[in-house]
Amino acid sequence: MARVNFTKSLKDEYKGLYKSCQSHIGKFDTIDNLTDTILSYRSRYESVADTLGIPWYFIAAIHNMESSQNFSKHLHNGDPLNARTRHVPAGRPG
Repeated sequence: MARVNFTKSLKDEYKGLYKSCQSHIGKFDTIDNLTDTILSYRSRYESVADTLGIPWYFIAAIHNMESSQNFSKHLHNGDPLNARTRHVPAGRPG
């Protein structure tokens, strides 16, 4: 797997993008609820993250985006764990 070279320039660009993010005031309750839910699963994410050597919050973000924090779905595409995947990558496990 290719690794990203986090040069000072790239780090500064990412920091700038992060600092420029804005949340709509009408979404604060949704953001707070999502944050609370993610934090309630933190130890679960950490156990996976420690094994893989990546930050727990990265797993939490992917889990939220792909499977709406549903632990009965595949992390990588949100398909149910009890059947082969239909979405890319399809046919897993195989």
